[in-house]
Amino acid sequence: MAKPVRQLAYAFLTLPYSTQMRIANQLGLLEDEDVGLDCATLFERTFERATARQCLRAFWDRVSNAQGEVAMMPNPYQTAGDREEKCHG
Repeated sequence: MAKPVRQLAYAFLTLPYSTQMRIANQLGLLEDEDVGLDCATLFERTFERATARQCLRAFWDRVSNAQGEVAMMPNPYQTAGDREEKCHG
């Protein structure tokens, strides 16, 4: 089974670009400084922000929902306590 971070990265990067941007924007993970970045750098920054802002659970859920019928493992970022995340959405 793939590591969660690898599965999340693959699932996100296989989404259409417009869907990637919608998810990142909904979660408040885009910044003005991101304009003009290549896709790889933009994903790296988006993922770093999701990690720093403790938004990985919401990020995973949005990507999983957008994937539709593509089977992703259960959200590994879901915790028993399920503390409040500091991200939008």
